Amino acid sequence: MNPETSKLSAWHEKEREKGLLDIKFFTSNLSNTTTENFSRDVNLITSSEYNESTEFNDNVERHPASQVLPMLLKL
Repeated sequence: MNPETSKLSAWHEKEREKGLLDIKFFTSNLSNTTTENFSRDVNLITSSEYNESTEFNDNVERHPASQVLPMLLKL
C-alpha cells in the first residue's frame, strides 16, 4: 500500500472506532487521478491543518440515536 493510501486507511479506522458510520469523497474525473493522488487529497481535507477537529463545536444540542425516535413520535 502506498504511503498516502496507508495514511487514509489509518485515519478511517481511527474514525470508525470513534463512531464514524459513513463517509464519501468524490472526485470530478477518475481518469485523471490515481489512488495515491486521491488519497493525498482526502488526507489534506481530513488533516488537522485543514480541519481542526471532527468534533462538533457548533453549540447544537444532540441526542443519542436511541432517544431520537421517541422524541419524533411525540411530535
